[in-house]
Amino acid sequence: MLSSARYTQDRIECLYDDRPLTLPTELMRLKEQLIRDWRRDKKNGETNLPYNSSTYGLKEFDVGYRDIRECEEVPILRLKFHPTDYFTEKVTDLNFGNAVRDKYAASIDYTIKPVPEFASIVGVDLNLITRDKYLIVSEGSVLVHAGAGKLHCSVAEHLLRPTDMGANGAPDPFRCALRAAQEELGVVLKPENVEFTIFGVQPKWLQYTLIGWSAIDEKRKEIEELRSLAVPKDKWENRSLVFIPCNPKSIAEFVYRTQEKWYPYGLAATILSLFQTGYSKKEVDDAFKKVLP
Repeated sequence: MLSSARYTQDRIECLYDDRPLTLPTELMRLKEQLIRDWRRDKKNGETNLPYNSSTYGLKEFDVGYRDIRECEEVPILRLKFHPTDYFTEKVTDLNFGNAVRDKYAASIDYTIKPVPEFASIVGVDLNLITRDKYLIVSEGSVLVHAGAGKLHCSVAEHLLRPTDMGANGAPDPFRCALRAAQEELGVVLKPENVEFTIFGVQPKWLQYTLIGWSAIDEKRKEIEELRSLAVPKDKWENRSLVFIPCNPKSIAEFVYRTQEKWYPYGLAATILSLFQTGYSKKEVDDAFKKVLP
């Protein structure tokens, strides 16, 4: 975790440098090989091939900026992005264990700034709480290229270019959150009802994330009906949905039973949902202590 605050629409400032990332020669060679392999597999009739989507990469961030509003010091999260793509992400962020990639990863303190040579993708992870107080947890499809078969938060998406572009050309994480909820669950959110509470980084892949939440108007039964009718167009991304009563006891018991199945961001987000909905640290700690052997 790099920062924790109530980041509403007026408390996240996104900037955009439209100059594309220039990969060093040795990383460019990895990308060129990836593209050659992708073309070969496509020609050979492979069906489960990744799509090289256009995305936004994080160039800079500032978690310490403060603004004075109505005589109160307010934390503002400032993020600066550049254009990148999924294939660049594959040979940089996700290419853990490759000697070339790991050399660049070790050269920067990623808690201060992203690795300049990396895609440095930013995820938008959202907890959704139904009207009858269930937290929705998703189980990733085996067909997805990240987190296949793993438990995750309600919806998880990367910032897509230009789909999630805001008025100033920079990506809008709230727009992304609304799109993800609509596409994956068939739920229509309002941006003013979405609140991000964590900005963090995954130290293995050096990818960044915004974790947020929203209460929704639908009950559990309505979400299940939407899914059975195939209303969400990206329903395929999730093999199933799990509904957990959003209280410390239920979530602690579920997390303990399924601890080996979690995607890292999803596990963090699920526990965070308890704080987002008003439970105290003591209540959460006590619940988890009771499930430990």
